[in-house]
Amino acid sequence: MGVLVKEIKYTIYVDLKTVIERKNITRGELVRKTGLKYDTINRYYKNEVFVVDLDVLARLCIALDCLPGDIIKLDQMEYEDTLI
Repeated sequence: MGVLVKEIKYTIYVDLKTVIERKNITRGELVRKTGLKYDTINRYYKNEVFVVDLDVLARLCIALDCLPGDIIKLDQMEYEDTLI
């Protein structure tokens, strides 16, 4: 006889797009403010980053006057009960 448990998984993702829209700034302006390449900002904007560079994150936070938690998000996903 097994036990039913609810499986919960977490996903960390980059949500730069929301912050940029809320601050009403373009990616081009962010390039000028941070000194980062457009390609780098675009990857963060599209959530195509698998390893977050802390220097990039710091530059983004300073330029956008926000905290790392405004850009990096934790999403919880619940799955059906699993028999273990």
